[in-house]
Amino acid sequence: MGKELKGITAKEARKLADESDFTLRHIYKAIRERAEENSTSLEWCIYDTSKGALDLIETHLNEDGFKTEIADDSLTIKW
Repeated sequence: MGKELKGITAKEARKLADESDFTLRHIYKAIRERAEENSTSLEWCIYDTSKGALDLIETHLNEDGFKTEIADDSLTIKW
């Protein structure tokens, strides 16, 4: 017989989406790359980012001194 599939419930998926720091780690990496290119801002597409994750991202960035602005499906980060 084949390998058993490990399912996930919608509730588990929402919790994981809200608590994961995956996007935040990628944003910090992109900020470093942009800063090395002499840029002072970054626009990040957030059209499918969970509200919980977005709140976490904004909190961390603001605590680190970045200015953030959300408009439509985009997060603008300035330093």
